[in-house]
Amino acid sequence: MTADMLDRVGAFVGRFVVLPSEAARIALALYVLHTHAIDAAEATPYLLVLSPERQSGKTRLLEVAELLVRSPWRVAGASEAALFRRIERDRPSLLLDEIDAVFASSTERVEPLRCLLNAGNRHGASVSRVVAKGKSMEVVDFAVFCPKMLAGIDSSKLPETLTDRSVTIKMQRRRDGERVERLRYRHASRDAEPIREALQSWATAAVEQLRDAEPELPDELGDRQADAWEPLLAIADHAGGEWPIRARAAAVELSAPVEGEEVGRGAQLLAVTREALGDCETISTADLLASINADDELPFGGWRDGKGLDARGLARLLRPYDIRPRTVRIGETTAKGYTADGLRDVFARYLPGASQASPPTHPEEPPTENPHEYSDVTHVTDVTAQAGAGHGNLAGAVCVYAGHAGQWRPHPDTGRVICWRCHPPAREPA
Repeated sequence: MTADMLDRVGAFVGRFVVLPSEAARIALALYVLHTHAIDAAEATPYLLVLSPERQSGKTRLLEVAELLVRSPWRVAGASEAALFRRIERDRPSLLLDEIDAVFASSTERVEPLRCLLNAGNRHGASVSRVVAKGKSMEVVDFAVFCPKMLAGIDSSKLPETLTDRSVTIKMQRRRDGERVERLRYRHASRDAEPIREALQSWATAAVEQLRDAEPELPDELGDRQADAWEPLLAIADHAGGEWPIRARAAAVELSAPVEGEEVGRGAQLLAVTREALGDCETISTADLLASINADDELPFGGWRDGKGLDARGLARLLRPYDIRPRTVRIGETTAKGYTADGLRDVFARYLPGASQASPPTHPEEPPTENPHEYSDVTHVTDVTAQAGAGHGNLAGAVCVYAGHAGQWRPHPDTGRVICWRCHPPAREPA
């Protein structure tokens, strides 16, 4: 019965809307059934319908979905107070159009709405508000969990916390040869009524089985994307046949990260930092800023009236990753900059494709003749015996701890040769 419901929903939508792909049709059909089985779900994805231009079918898709989803509430705009009160009372399927206009400005109205949308994908989520009760004021928790279908122009201003929770369908304008029926609401509503009634009956029987479902999630999906797709994949598994395979293929196509796609500002900064650092253990702030501001593909060049990112701005952007500037040695001089310690761990955690190799570890039993417990060293007398009056012949020597070459010099206090890249002395040699 589940497979039949999915086919009927997909066929009905296809009468009036040209969807951009088969994956979009599968996601939409699963989502419509999910709205009827919402009582079985611990989380709900937001179905985000975007397009680069107007007249691409976004609103039409919401109009058609309104005929099929459970308890539809289609609005072009609503205040935060209206949203959380209506959701608390009815738990509708919210169909919110013009979402790009909502986030187009940074007004006081936007942030509460953003919080409501961010929280409303989890069962039990609520917003707390002070409400007048007679002559007194009380704190009341309003439930905000419900299915939400959001549509708008892809203005790149939607918060990442919203898009991460969404299954995104990117609509396109129809070509001349792509024909669909004109939506006459009265006739379409009559045709949709038996489908909607069948969906209600299906949900009554399916909710208990779906509540205990633990569908296998594609490895290609991140944690947020997997949360969004889990209730949809549970429905696909319940349908059986080819639906489990088709649904997982759709999940990967629509929601898996794509190599080279636009990433957040923080990830862009980390990527250029990784490239600028290369195999070095340190990089000066000046050199890193030169690499950042010279890249026309990054958004930082136009900052500060076209002067680009400065040292303070760089430190502020890296601080959330617990990366802070420090005094580092660059060749024969010292400067403010950053070290590889910590950076490479951050790269591995936040950048796709970053090396997952573990950093070098200290030897369990370092040689007793090693004055700084990390590098392979010899006495200065041994060096001079090999290299004459200086240590120039050590230019090709390699530190066994971190692989540094050409960094061997006598310690100014002990006279023993050390790898200065690992542990530079506290003072310059006399």
